[in-house]
Amino acid sequence: RNHEKSHILTGIEKRFNTTGLAIEKRIIEGCRKGKRKYQKMLYERYYAYGIGICYRYAYTKEDAMEILNDGFMNVFDNLQRYDTDKPFKP
Repeated sequence: RNHEKSHILTGIEKRFNTTGLAIEKRIIEGCRKGKRKYQKMLYERYYAYGIGICYRYAYTKEDAMEILNDGFMNVFDNLQRYDTDKPFKP
């Protein structure tokens, strides 16, 4: 699965002709414009990190998923306030 993710990121890098932080900024800008494909990219990019944190606080997988999805909705609703000069992931 990690191999699959790295292949996806390579595809994104080729499409945007850029790497790393610049990709993240483009994804966030797309999310700010309400574009679903960029929201999906952000979700997929940080899913594993987020669900790992949610599992620490949830009693069930369903609770963890609900916490994660509520968190992402909060992120999408407040992304206009995010400073893209700072890392998205702590």
